[in-house]
Amino acid sequence: TLNGNNTNQGAQAGIESNTEYTLGEIQLDGYMQVGDVACVDDDTQETVAHPVTLDEGQTVTCTITNQDIAPELIVVKEVVNDDGGDAAAGDFNLYVNGEEAVSGAEHPGIESNTEYTISEDQLSGYFQVGDVACVDDDTQESVAHPVTLDEGQSVTCTITNNDQPPGLIVVKEVQNNFGGDAVAGDFQLRVNGTAVAQSTPLNVLAGVEYTVTEDLVGGYIQVGDVACIDSATDESVAHPVTLEPGQAVTCTIVNEDLAPALTLVKEVNNDDGGNAEPSDFQLTLNGNNTNQGAQAGIESNTEYTLGEIQLDGYMQVGDVACVDDDTQETVVHPVTLDEGQSVTCTVTNDDIAPGLIVIKEVINDDGGDAEPGDFQLRVNGTAVAQGEALQVASNFPQTVSEDDVAGYEMVGISCVETGSEIEASHPVSLDEGQSVTCTVTNDDIAPELIVVKEVINDDAGVADAGDFQLLVNGDEVDQGVAFDVDANVQYTVGEEQVQGYIRTGTVCVDNDTESVVSHPVTLAPGQSVTCTVTNDDIEDEVLPTVLPFTGLPAEELVALATLLAMAGLVIVVGSRRRGNRLGLDR
Repeated sequence: TLNGNNTNQGAQAGIESNTEYTLGEIQLDGYMQVGDVACVDDDTQETVAHPVTLDEGQTVTCTITNQDIAPELIVVKEVVNDDGGDAAAGDFNLYVNGEEAVSGAEHPGIESNTEYTISEDQLSGYFQVGDVACVDDDTQESVAHPVTLDEGQSVTCTITNNDQPPGLIVVKEVQNNFGGDAVAGDFQLRVNGTAVAQSTPLNVLAGVEYTVTEDLVGGYIQVGDVACIDSATDESVAHPVTLEPGQAVTCTIVNEDLAPALTLVKEVNNDDGGNAEPSDFQLTLNGNNTNQGAQAGIESNTEYTLGEIQLDGYMQVGDVACVDDDTQETVVHPVTLDEGQSVTCTVTNDDIAPGLIVIKEVINDDGGDAEPGDFQLRVNGTAVAQGEALQVASNFPQTVSEDDVAGYEMVGISCVETGSEIEASHPVSLDEGQSVTCTVTNDDIAPELIVVKEVINDDAGVADAGDFQLLVNGDEVDQGVAFDVDANVQYTVGEEQVQGYIRTGTVCVDNDTESVVSHPVTLAPGQSVTCTVTNDDIEDEVLPTVLPFTGLPAEELVALATLLAMAGLVIVVGSRRRGNRLGLDR
């Protein structure tokens, strides 16, 4: 401008001498005037003061010098740590066109009209938020990036970084080596006590310690420690885990099912004399032979049936009884165990009382009339009923006996196993559950009858006993010799008449008790009786023609006596010595 009027550079038109001229200019952004307006006389080259007043014909050149103002570029790093990051601006390497820059400081050597690119080294765990943001410091208007600054322009470019949230994934691994059926979803995992979903990245904070745990699941144990792996490097990370910004870590908890425990017990009640031990029984598990005690190879969620091979003489008492060892609660049999469960199953057997039957058999082949009920049988001295099964102790000798019944003798005791009909020795010792019948056989003892002749020769008779033929029920018998007769049969002892002798009596005596037994005699089984027939010789004398008191001729009476004698009757003819008395004696 010249005196406030716009003008151009070069010679000015209409200049007049002795007039003051002031040279100026309208300020151009990015430039500044260097010093004052410098005027020089073209001829003398001397400085002319400004504002300038020219003399007539004087030529003056006035110069205004401007210098471009250096632009300013400030690079700023902003860090947002809203996920636990702890990086500061100084932790980031900033660059302007590849040259290191300092956050918040004016970058040296910036020239106008030159394109500048702001960049940075990537810092692990952080990401750039948006583009580089450049703002004109004077106008606060956005400036495009890469940035080209005008002269004197001041621009601040900001790179904002945000910490990346670290990722924590918790995984459940289940090993079912013993029949377990739990799956990963059955376990509740926790991070710092908070329930979390499995296999899903969790937004956690960097720089914070995290402990991975789980809720217990019955029958499972944790195998080893929690194993954490950096997802990028596959390297182990210590647990509890503290993550860096942007770090991804997977922590795995491995669980294994606990092997269940099944214990088999055999109990034996020998309350009837049995002598079997638990080891004498063959137990079975699911049909396979096994032993008592803890069982190998038991798996959970599998049904197990406990059984046994029947042992003769024993019976199972009730069902198989299974009990949870921890809770002592009853467990249903067949038993299916949960993971880690411990169960004891007991099979109880009781010895079966053997059965002993005692029977009486009576042989009455000699006239006896006793029946089995007339005999009192005994086992080991105790009276028992016949024909009934007696519960006796096994493995203990049982002796069968009886109370004596007169006239009977025991001819044997025979014992036979029921079913097999195998003979068992007596005294008999029965196995558990065995049934034996013992038969006691008695035979009636044939009674003995002895007949004896006694002869009285007090009237000159000479006959002796051998001259008489004795008769029993009309049959000839020998004198003085015992012979068997039938019991309960009446026997009459007689004789053949010997002339000159009369029977004076028949007397029967029990040989054991010496008591008189009536005649005719009926003997009991085993009884021994002696019957004595006594004869007396008759005195030789003349009989009267007619016997006193009878009115019968003597010869007729003698004839009658002979007939009666043959029938076993005796007529005694009274003499003077007998007082003339007639008597009958049996």
